[in-house]
Amino acid sequence: MGIIRLLLALVVVLGHLGYPLTKTAGGVAAVQAFFMISGFYIAMALGTSYSDSKGRFWLNRALRLYPVYLFVAAAAISFRGLTEPTYFEEILSLPSAGQLLIWLSNLSLFGQDWVMFSGVVNGHLAVVSDFRISEPQLWTLLLVPPAWSLGIELTFYLLAPFLLRLHTRYLVAIIVGSLILRATLALYGLHRDPWSYRFFPNEVALFLIGSIAF
Repeated sequence: MGIIRLLLALVVVLGHLGYPLTKTAGGVAAVQAFFMISGFYIAMALGTSYSDSKGRFWLNRALRLYPVYLFVAAAAISFRGLTEPTYFEEILSLPSAGQLLIWLSNLSLFGQDWVMFSGVVNGHLAVVSDFRISEPQLWTLLLVPPAWSLGIELTFYLLAPFLLRLHTRYLVAIIVGSLILRATLALYGLHRDPWSYRFFPNEVALFLIGSIAF
């Protein structure tokens, strides 16, 4: 399983670099495969080591993610402060709700996926179907842009101790509902990035497929 995750990480990196390998195994598919593997591991952890303690489970997840993320974010903010002198000015030019979203998501990781569905429209923070219409594009103000996937992971970590206590038939029902939602959004034209793999209600099916596999 560790080798599979390493190969998926390599596919994601190559996807960002635009190498030919991504024509057969794209970064989107790799991220979604990560979600399924995460669902498997979380079900295993909650079924064994943390079966009696949600608090210890959440603390363990936090200790695994935050020290590394905060180190990388600190390096990123130092680098951007030196190379992009307008970075902080761009944040301060946002409406107050936009500033709050960017600062909180950069500091806490929570909400980084929400940034992909947010934009500045007519001077106000709004939910948008395409983050590219925003000026500026809010995702460019994330210190570690690829960490948006950790925002989705954290949402699942919060819900997993409650979801995975449900009977399998209820989990299957949630999976079916998630897939129906994905298909419905696609019918209305919401089938491209960010809806294709950054919208948690669509992606929860993948986590739960991994959990049921365990």
